[in-house]
Formats: sequence, structure tokens, C-alpha cells
Amino acid sequence: MHLDADLRIEQDNKEKILNSSKFLDSLLEMWTSHVKRGTGALVTMAMLDILTFGVCAPYSETTLGSQFDFLIQAVASRATVLFSLFQVCLATCLS
Repeated sequence: MHLDADLRIEQDNKEKILNSSKFLDSLLEMWTSHVKRGTGALVTMAMLDILTFGVCAPYSETTLGSQFDFLIQAVASRATVLFSLFQVCLATCLS
């Protein structure tokens, strides 16, 4: 998220972080448990950053296809938790 990003370094870093599906799954499980309990704001924010850089344009341009597919499926399987998080955020913003 900076102006002078070196795409090769960004891609290497992302590949290393997203390479282990077991690691990502454990991060997502930790994230969903915090969202369900209403705890871990920093964990929630960090996980949303990881997801943003993994699946959202223009950052997803450096995500490998297989890692992108895994992330999309892993998030989709936790869609109700993600939706509840956005409901809480929306309710907070409107009050």
C-alpha cells in the first residue's frame, strides 16, 4: 500500500504468506472465533488487510491463481461470519 512498491518483492512476500493452506485456515479460524465473540479488534483488522491484499484489486494482481482460489473459497465458507462483521460495522456507523 505504498507508491514505490516493487511488484516482484510484493509477489514473493505474498506467495510466502499465502503458500500454506493449513496456516491460512488456522488464521481464518482464529479470525472467525474473534468475530463471533466480539473480541480481537486488531486480529480482525489484520485479517481484513490480508484478505484485501489477497483478493481485492489492484493488490490481487500479485496473488497466484491457486492461492487466490483458495482464499476465495475459504472466505466463502465463512461468509456468515464476514456478513455479521459488516452488520456490526454498519450498525456502529449509523448509531
